[in-house]
Amino acid sequence: MIAIIGILIALLLPAVQAAREAARRMQCTNNLKQLGLATHTFVDATKALPAAAHTKQLYVDMRVWTGPDKWRHEENRDRLSYVCLLLPYIEQAALYEIVRQNATSDGLKDGTTADDRMVKMWEWDDYTPKGGGAKQRSPFRAKLSATVCPSEGSKAGDQMCGFCTYRASVGDIRQFWGDWEARGGIGLNAEHDATYGLEGLTDGTSNTMLFAEAVISSTDGANNKVKGGIAVVSGLTNRKMTPLNCSQTRGANGSFALGVAAAGTNAGTGRRWGDTKGLNTMFWAVLPPNSPSCANANDAEDNNAAFISASSNHTGGVNVAMGDGSVQFISDTIDAASGNLDKTECSDPWNFNQDPQHWTGASIRGVWGALASRSGGESVTPL
Repeated sequence: MIAIIGILIALLLPAVQAAREAARRMQCTNNLKQLGLATHTFVDATKALPAAAHTKQLYVDMRVWTGPDKWRHEENRDRLSYVCLLLPYIEQAALYEIVRQNATSDGLKDGTTADDRMVKMWEWDDYTPKGGGAKQRSPFRAKLSATVCPSEGSKAGDQMCGFCTYRASVGDIRQFWGDWEARGGIGLNAEHDATYGLEGLTDGTSNTMLFAEAVISSTDGANNKVKGGIAVVSGLTNRKMTPLNCSQTRGANGSFALGVAAAGTNAGTGRRWGDTKGLNTMFWAVLPPNSPSCANANDAEDNNAAFISASSNHTGGVNVAMGDGSVQFISDTIDAASGNLDKTECSDPWNFNQDPQHWTGASIRGVWGALASRSGGESVTPL
């Protein structure tokens, strides 16, 4: 009898696990749906899509400090992610006010150097205000269920910043996080503060991605798994590194290939929902879903060239939010023009050495890349 019960349990366990994952995947879909709806509400209120960085909206809200280091306060907006903009629209208005007020107050930390006089607008850790006193809790340590896929499971480092599974689609061209990108559905502000609304998705709202999943690192770094890890690739800092260089870091059993180093200290991906740097809240639709992500150094925290691919813990693909508010499941096998992986943004037909983000033609990254370009002239739909 005991043996029979054991056999029955063994037969039922996979079904139970599958049912639980189906529920998690449904919740993940709902999270993306809510982000899409929040984006539409944001557009209604501001007449512009949220930017992945260089955010004009927070710049307007926070542009009140006029001291000698005013330029620093204006510059700091570049580090605030699209999540910060959407906080009021995902039932986090109080948190948004804290982020905004932190930038407009004189909450400076002690110190005499220019760097020490910066407003703690994007202070990731708790900090002591200028003049001393009780430590202030960083607003970016708040845990937001709306930005994390339930299939992520528990993550190490919960005492630090809140995490982010859902990454802004910044286009089909690998570029530095601080570029003024205009190709993606969310992207960055084009031409230094020029903004666009849904009318800017000229390929069609149902044909343009806004967000996609990317697995959060299981630790602060040293993760050698393709999903959630970052491979160190020499030469990533320049625009001549091909996507093939990153793709070839894939090894067996979901890990990086032997001899490929995994980025370590401070290189965890998706571990700061408030930080616009690429490894936290962006992805590039260059390599197909569940491909490797790469950086050019072991410590990628300040690595402007970190290259993040979409990924998920769901079998066979990733969830993406489209410009029309729908959520689609995109297969790993989607056409990504693998024959072009040896081409960079410096190759024909782009041939841009400095500003590839300003190229406006059709994507050379297949259907996957076309879904990430908002005005490439393609009429593809998710498969």
